Amino acid sequence: MYAPALAEYLGKQLLQGTLTVFKRYLTIVATCLASSLVLAQCIPIPNTGTLLNPSPNAGRCQVEADGSFCYLAGKDQSIPTGKCETQGRPGNWNCTCNMAGQPAPYFVLNPGFLANDMHTPGIMSGGIGLLAVNGFSGNVTVSCLVSGPIPAEVHPSCTLTPTAVTVGSIGGFTNLSVPIANLPLGNYTVQLSASSDDGTTDLTSMPLVISPPKPKESGGGIAAFLIFVILIAAWLLERKWRMLASTR
Repeated sequence: MYAPALAEYLGKQLLQGTLTVFKRYLTIVATCLASSLVLAQCIPIPNTGTLLNPSPNAGRCQVEADGSFCYLAGKDQSIPTGKCETQGRPGNWNCTCNMAGQPAPYFVLNPGFLANDMHTPGIMSGGIGLLAVNGFSGNVTVSCLVSGPIPAEVHPSCTLTPTAVTVGSIGGFTNLSVPIANLPLGNYTVQLSASSDDGTTDLTSMPLVISPPKPKESGGGIAAFLIFVILIAAWLLERKWRMLASTR
């Protein structure tokens, strides 16, 4: 009498428990899938350097993710709502999902450092890189200006070669030269500016330090050492000659 009712009750409980577990499983799968979609669309390049000295491209969108569709968390994962976009500049890159749907292409001036030119005395030179971001390409015009504690009678100059740079997928490059023969000792700043044909611009600067030349090493130490060696050799020869003379 009670067996059929008990069997029916147990069957319902088992079915309900199975459905609950299955729903939880589907929820977990859907959450993981959504998370993977969000994370997999805009993947930044990992940092292979250190925290204080990161690798140059750390934080930028990986090549295969740059410009691809991405999704905003909480939105319908079946409809792309944006595109992966690299933002920032060297040392502070960021890969994000641009919800406007169109990454803005731009370029970044990436100066190196100024050092004494090995071929031309009185000149400091250094390389200036132009990095293409989000597929930027075009012609860029660069210029420079030296500023700092400059006396009125001194007119510093700087030269960029070339001044017109074609920036492509691998970027571009120009070389900066600054004559320093007439500059007083001190700390200066070289201001760099660049603009492209489509109106994209960038500004940055690099330090220019004019310090006194290092004193040449004196040759007195070497001369004293040579004299010491000669005296020792003479003393040894004299001693050997005396020993030979005493045995005769």
